Amino acid sequence: SPGGAQAVITCTLVMQATMVASNQKAILRLGGCLLGGPCGAIVLIFLEPLCSSYWSFSIPLFFMILLFSWINFGNPAYSYAGFQAYIAFLLMTSIGNTQNISMIDGVHRFMGILLGVLISMLVQRLFWPVIPEKELKRDFAQFFREAAGFLKTYTPERLQGQPATKALS
Repeated sequence: SPGGAQAVITCTLVMQATMVASNQKAILRLGGCLLGGPCGAIVLIFLEPLCSSYWSFSIPLFFMILLFSWINFGNPAYSYAGFQAYIAFLLMTSIGNTQNISMIDGVHRFMGILLGVLISMLVQRLFWPVIPEKELKRDFAQFFREAAGFLKTYTPERLQGQPATKALS
């Protein structure tokens, strides 16, 4: 099946501790693939016929890789998309050992990533014990409030059986 290995890799990478983090990682992975793949296709369709050698073809490759590197090393919230765009671009523009230019590798990667995101979303919503982020924050806040109350109430003196201090009454 097209992109079967990519689907497994995507499922593994996209499943995070919280649903919010999983959704964000999935969107960045898909977005990077949707940015790099079409850019690679555009370079192959429109620019490659104009290039007479690998040296002239390296110029658009350089600028596209520079763009994706700028995204990758830019804002940390979007850097993963830049990395994924770089990989998708390279897959689309790579020439195999048969020297035929084909976009099938990029299409397979995209289909695998899309399939992996869909499977991981289904698994998370049906089977994966993921706690929504707001609920997790609320639970932690409640835990720390109770822990602070416990520490105020049960001083070393009280734990040794002495009566409570004036602050506790």
